[in-house]
Amino acid sequence: MFYDKLIKLCNEKGEKITPLVKRLNISPGSIGNWQTGSIPNGETLIKFANYFNVSLDYLVGRTDNPEVNK
Repeated sequence: MFYDKLIKLCNEKGEKITPLVKRLNISPGSIGNWQTGSIPNGETLIKFANYFNVSLDYLVGRTDNPEVNK
């Protein structure tokens, strides 16, 4: 679920996942774990949420609405 959302967000923004992960100081080895269904730790989720300006709930599949509640 998380990996699918991440790939969708990357595609929408024209990003490649490996360079993005490196730029955010996340281990590229984590990508394989996400592909098999693992969810990143909170710090990593926050980095992605901030980068893509989406909610944490969206990233972990609790909602289909990517908007951040303010």
